[in-house]
Amino acid sequence: MKELLRKLLPFELKRGTSIISVAFAFILAGLLTKIGELILTAIFDIIAPALPVIKDTVLSILFFTFEVNVLTLIVGFLIFISVLFPAYRYIDRLLLKSKRRVLIFEDSFVGNIGWNLNYWGTTNPSKTNRIENSKMIFYATPAEVTNKEGFFGAFFDLTNGIYQGNSYEVVCFVKSTDGSTMGFQLWLHDTTGNVSILIPDKPFTPPKSGKEISLTFVATASNAMRIHLHSKAGAGSIIVERVAVYKIDGTNGG
Repeated sequence: MKELLRKLLPFELKRGTSIISVAFAFILAGLLTKIGELILTAIFDIIAPALPVIKDTVLSILFFTFEVNVLTLIVGFLIFISVLFPAYRYIDRLLLKSKRRVLIFEDSFVGNIGWNLNYWGTTNPSKTNRIENSKMIFYATPAEVTNKEGFFGAFFDLTNGIYQGNSYEVVCFVKSTDGSTMGFQLWLHDTTGNVSILIPDKPFTPPKSGKEISLTFVATASNAMRIHLHSKAGAGSIIVERVAVYKIDGTNGG
C-alpha cells in the first residue's frame, strides 16, 4: 500500500518546498474565501430593504447546502483560479531561492504523467514510442518515422519550480538494446522557442549498459522548460529509465 501511494502521489508534492507552498496557499485561499463570503453576505443585507424578494431568493439559492453551500463553492473556485496557484508559485519561488541544489522533478516512468509521445509522427505509434515496465521506449525504423531525417521522440512541459533566471540541470539515464543503431539526444528549450540546446551535438547510440547525460538550462520569462527525449530511427531500440531536474547552485532569479 505504501509503495502504491508513493507511485500515485505526484512528484511535485514530494518536494518539501512544494508541500509548504501548497499549505500556505490553501490557508491564504481559505481566508480569502471566507472574506469573500462575508462581503457578499453584507452586500445582500444592504440591498435587502429595497429588494426583499430578490434578496431572499438569491440567498436561498447561494446558501443551499448539501455538504458546503453553493456560495462557498463559487467563491472557492474563483479563489482557487485567481489566488491559490499564483500564491503557491510565489511561495515556492521564495523557498527555492534558499536552496543551492534541490531536486524539483523526477520521472521513472511508472506511468505517463503527461509526456507527449511520438512527436513529429510515426506510422505505428503504439510500437515506436511507449511507456512500458517503468521505461520510456523508442523503437522505430526510418520507414516508420514521418520526419524526413528520421527524428521523433517524446516531450514533457515542466512548469513546477521553473522560474526565470534560475539554472537547472536536467539528467537523463539512457541505454540501447544490443546491436542498436538508433540515435539519441537530450533537447531542452523554453515553451516560446527562444532558447534551444541539445546534447550531444549529434545523435549518439548509448551503450547497452547505459549512460547518464546531463544538460544545464537557464529559465526564461516563460517560466517553463520543454524536455525532449529526441530520438533518431534505426535498428534496435533506445530505452530511457529516468529523467530528473535539479535547481543548481545559488541561482535565484525571478
